[in-house]
Amino acid sequence: MTRSRTRRPAAVYAVLQAVTVMLALWLSKHFQVARLAATLVALAPTLPGAYLTWAAYRDDRREAAADTDAKVKTLAAVVAAAETRQRAQLIGPGAHRIDVTFHQRPEPANNATGAAAHGRLTDIVSYYQNLRPARLVITGEPGAGKTLLALDLILGLLSHPGRTDTDPVPVRFSLAGWNTEQPLQEWLAHQVHQQFRDQGITLADATTLVNGYRLLPVLDGLDEMDTDATPAGHRRAARALEQLNAYQAPTGSAPVVLTCRTTQYEDLAGLDLRMREAARIQLNDVTPVQAAAYLTARSTNPARWQPVIDTLTTAPAGTLARSLATPWRLNLAATAYEERHPDTLTYLREPDHLLTLASPSAVRDHLLARYLPAAAHQHPTRYRPDQTHRWLAALATHLAATTPTSTANSADIVLHELWPMAGPRRVRTTDTLLAPSSHSPSPP
Repeated sequence: MTRSRTRRPAAVYAVLQAVTVMLALWLSKHFQVARLAATLVALAPTLPGAYLTWAAYRDDRREAAADTDAKVKTLAAVVAAAETRQRAQLIGPGAHRIDVTFHQRPEPANNATGAAAHGRLTDIVSYYQNLRPARLVITGEPGAGKTLLALDLILGLLSHPGRTDTDPVPVRFSLAGWNTEQPLQEWLAHQVHQQFRDQGITLADATTLVNGYRLLPVLDGLDEMDTDATPAGHRRAARALEQLNAYQAPTGSAPVVLTCRTTQYEDLAGLDLRMREAARIQLNDVTPVQAAAYLTARSTNPARWQPVIDTLTTAPAGTLARSLATPWRLNLAATAYEERHPDTLTYLREPDHLLTLASPSAVRDHLLARYLPAAAHQHPTRYRPDQTHRWLAALATHLAATTPTSTANSADIVLHELWPMAGPRRVRTTDTLLAPSSHSPSPP
């Protein structure tokens, strides 16, 4: 925008200057009103004006570039702070991380080069930096740690010692709300503006950053764009992949990071729909040794967890090991079984109860039922856990019945689209009460 504002006056001035010079020379020769040298001398005073115009244009461009660089630095700092908080929430108390591992899943064609066969969470930055082009697809089972791996990549890239001011800022976007009728870069620009408008990022700024490839899009949740019942030809995820494959930088396929559940991505791949020129990796299950180390680290009294740890060790393929094979399930277990009574500070339940559950689904349901009260105790509010549970259940019921649209689906909470939850009677009553005040004349 700044460039076009300065370029047009400079171009107009240059054209007028050239026309004036040619006209003066023509007049001097045709009418012989003065010698050619005198005409040139007369035109000479106009040269400083031309120089000043050029200098102003040059300086304005430099200021615009400096302003963009400043906004990039601001954006990087804001993203680092926000994603650090988000990672802490996902990890839970104590910041204990599981160094999850992954393996490459080569596609039949169009794979990025430089991808190693295996990797781990702590090496994700170097793994990504070796890719050519820098396009990565992270797949895994529910709760396997896809978002956490993406967060570690974002924070690792931002804090890397070799980072330069020209490196793009990784920014995470939820794909659930993307109406794929809107072009990718236009949607990204609007998302950047909405997320960072409080930091002074205008829509024009966001467009400049996106179109200048100053951002690295980290697109989270391709699997959240459609329901299982969505016909293949109408899936937003399919159209998203088409746009990602057309997303080009001057040097070739533009850098991007994408996360998706394994089953949904393989369903798309079965239709020959996948992100091209990318490396696909799949997260592995947490091993019993990793699970035991995590539970020990999360506990203030590891002896309470010894029966669970012994079972994980002696039956690595048993029900309990399969039930606690993801970071999410382990976090649920540690949170639920570390809960204490608010008055006596005694533990409310013992972990060995997990040994009595017959299946992974039973373990899952058991942990989910106890997670909310335990989490509410860790993060107390003025609402009781049963109230929070009731409201969340109502919200989940509403979202599950919501057809994916341009702004929401069953995994996307958009506040201004939640009004149907109140029911038509309450909405009409509220509208009736508010209508007079909205149409009342303002005082003189």
